[in-house]
Order: sequence, then C-alpha cells, then structure tokens
Amino acid sequence: MSSSTSGTFAVRHVEKRRISTCRFADRVAEMSVDRYRQLVPSEYRQAQQACLATFVAHEADSDRLWVIALGVGTKFLTEAVLESEQRDNSVYGTRVRDCHAEALARRALLRYLALEIETLVAPSDTEPSNAELQPPVRLLENCRALGTTNPLFRIRHGITLHMYTSSAPCGNAVLKKFATFQREVFRDLPPEQWPSEPHPPMPGHAIPFGQFALLVKHDATAAIGRPSLTIDPSTSASVLVESGTAPLDGKLETNRSASSGKGWPAQTTTDWCPPGTSTVWKQAGSIHTCSDKLLRWNLLGLQGSLMSSYLSAPVFATTLTVGRKLSNVCCRRAVCCRAVTKTSQRKPSNSPTFPKIHHPAILGTAVYLDETGIVDMASSRQAEGQDVRFHSTRCWVWCASGMTAVECLDGSTGFLWPEDTTDCQQRNKDGQRTTSLVCTLVLTELLVQLRGRTSSDALGTTKAVPQSLPDLLALKQRVSPRHEQTKQNLLSRHPLLRQWKQRGSRCTT
Repeated sequence: MSSSTSGTFAVRHVEKRRISTCRFADRVAEMSVDRYRQLVPSEYRQAQQACLATFVAHEADSDRLWVIALGVGTKFLTEAVLESEQRDNSVYGTRVRDCHAEALARRALLRYLALEIETLVAPSDTEPSNAELQPPVRLLENCRALGTTNPLFRIRHGITLHMYTSSAPCGNAVLKKFATFQREVFRDLPPEQWPSEPHPPMPGHAIPFGQFALLVKHDATAAIGRPSLTIDPSTSASVLVESGTAPLDGKLETNRSASSGKGWPAQTTTDWCPPGTSTVWKQAGSIHTCSDKLLRWNLLGLQGSLMSSYLSAPVFATTLTVGRKLSNVCCRRAVCCRAVTKTSQRKPSNSPTFPKIHHPAILGTAVYLDETGIVDMASSRQAEGQDVRFHSTRCWVWCASGMTAVECLDGSTGFLWPEDTTDCQQRNKDGQRTTSLVCTLVLTELLVQLRGRTSSDALGTTKAVPQSLPDLLALKQRVSPRHEQTKQNLLSRHPLLRQWKQRGSRCTT
C-alpha cells in the first residue's frame, strides 16, 4: 500500500465513503474499532489493512454496549499443512485452521460463554487482572437449578447479541452479479434501536449459475495432481427443483442439462466466483467461506455442539453490521435467505425437518476501520474493484474473560507467534509454538472440565479430552445428541447445505 498521493498513478481510499443504516450500527462499529485499537499494538495497526470482527452485547434497560469477543485476520491453513497434520497423526485441534476475523471472533465467543458458565457454576472471589476490559454485566443466567442432570443457561432477558465485521464476509456476500446494488438509506431511529423489517423472499432466478452456491477459500496449490470431484447430476437436479423459487422463470433447459450429466454452468467453471474463492465441486480448497459459516450459524446457532448441552436455546446475533463492500441484498442472501427452500415453506408430510432460519438485521455503517489508507491502483496489480490487500499473516483474537491480553496467531500455521507471551501452556511437539486459547483442543478441554464439575455422568469422572477427530465427534454425539442429529440432518438432506464439505473428508467446518 502506498501512503503517497503524488505522481501520475491513480489512487483510491482503502474504504469507500458510505452511508450508515442507523445510529445503532455506528455505535456498534465505533465500540468495535475502539476495542481493536485498544488491544492490538499500534505498530501492527499502522499502514496495514485488516479485517476485524466482533460480538457486542447490548442491554436494553441501560442501553449499554460492550465488546465480548474480537478477531482480526484474513488467513487460513493450506491443504499442504492440513495433510501434513493428518500424516503426522498430530493431536486434533491444536491448530486454528481458519484465522479469518469472523471465525476467530466466534471462537472467542465460545470461550467467553464457557468461562461465564464456569463462573455461574462456581463463583470465584479472585479479582480479574484485566478488570478494565471486563463486561459490565453478565450475558447468561441460570434457568435450571444446580443438582439436576445438567444446569442450563440462557441469554438474560433484555440482552441481545450483535455481530460486526469491517468488511462483507468472504464468499457469497460479495457475489454481486445476481442482484442490483442499492445504496443504504439512513433510518432516523433512536440510538438504541435498529430496523426490524422481515427479509423479503429471495428469488432463485440464477441458481444454476451460482447464485446460492456454497464456496470454499481457494488454495492455489490444492488442485495440483488431484482429480476433479465427480458431479452427481441427480443431486444437482434435485437442488434445482427444491431451492427457493423456480430458477430461470421456470425454464427447464438447465434441469435437462443437469440430468444428462453435463452439470450446471456454476459447476463447470470458477470464473464467476469472487476473488480468493472456489466451488465445493473442485479440489481447490476445503475450508468454507465466512458467508457459508454465517449461514450455518444462523441455522444451528453460534454455540456449537458441545456448548449446546448447557444452553436452553441456540444463540444468535440479532444484527450484523458490515463496513466495506456491503450490498444489503447480497448479504441477506448469503447469511440466511438462500437457506429458505420450497420444502421448508410448504412442509409436506414426508419432508425432512430443518431448523428455522434466523434472519439477522443487516446494517451498514459509516465508521471506517482505516481512515488514512491509500491504494496505488497502478502498482497494486489487483483485480478491478478489489480495493483491499491483506499481506500479514499476523492474526489477533481476544475475549472479555479469561484472557489477560490479546493473542497473536500466525495464520499460516494456526499456532501462536513464538514470541507471544500469553498464559497458554499447551505446546505442540516441537515446543516452539504455543497453541491458542481458542483452538479446538483447548476449548474442548475447557468444556470437558466444566462438564466434570456440573454433571454426574461418566464423562465427569474420566475427564478425557479427545485426541483425534473421531473421538471428538463421538464426544459430541454423546453430550449433544439432539444438536448433532439436527446438524447431520441439515448437512445430509438440506438441498443447499448437503453440499457442505465435512471434516470427515479432510475438511473443516
């Protein structure tokens, strides 16, 4: 990135000028950006573009906002790293496989929820070392008395959860060829309110061309030497029939093409995909984009499988505030509306039961993460319209409980930077990098220990932390059978989500 505006080359601001949806969206963004600047050292914030995501809680009675989880990053592990981990029989979950901001923020939220439950179960008199960063009130409350099979918790009445991301989630949310862009319109609402209109139906007029498609993060080396995936024409045709409204105004030419084995246009090329992404039908990556992950979270909840055994209901973000590259209609399509199908609407007697989709309010903000950045368009060699470049592999994660400082991760390895001095003592086999407090292994260990203190079942006495993926999946099935059944039903039978690349096939979720 060039900081100079001199010379004959064209330059542009890193963040385009834009209009906010309402004052509440700007408040969420301002608090998130302020916490980012407070936590991440200034030497890593200067002249460096970044993507920030947070979860912010709001208490209606006091109109207080506070950040409870934060992630900064744009990197993910390559297929080569994932394969080496599998070959070496490493302990599963020591690496953070996806260090995109949204994925890190969600992991930080899981840690926050686990530690708050731990505090509610066994209150401590110890004063937190970072008291100035602690939340003013608790997010959860106990809704089942201790001493029963398991205590259950829920979000306190009057508290809502809100997500912020400084840029539109990668993947379907930035796929703008199938919708007409409309500028945000400012709503003159009180500062504690946000728009709550229902999302209108999403017309599936271009499904064969990738309008609703799931996408993975493209790994340039992943497809070398590997055969392409075989496309199942029957699956393609069934998705066409079941999804949304009749595509292409009811014309069946594409359906006949699929049934004859030629496949859809979206399956035969990746030219239509947003930069840095690929289709699930190509061997060019396995980690799903953030748009897909938000879609899944709006179906199953943010809490995940193990945490769901402690909660009386799934946890959802009420709003999603987006900075750069927001197209409201595209974002709605990406994070929720593309999962609505004819099957789920008419509910015939023989149809599968899917969880009800949660539709967050999509908000834009005029608050900028980078106020001064300038891009030299002549020397950047970037795709037209792609006005942000991410070079550093340093990623950051923090939650408002149980972390004395923000963690710095190496997005290319999934481990902490070697010089990081956090209090995490878990180490990989070479002893040179520590594992993050939000990696799968540490989060699972925390939840297993917590269950040992709140449950009388055998798991509480063994306190065994899964060392492999099959063991982890077995633990989830045992602890949260209902959540696991709902998830498997979704990933095997839903006309769109059944394309998801699951971890059992060397892929992450």
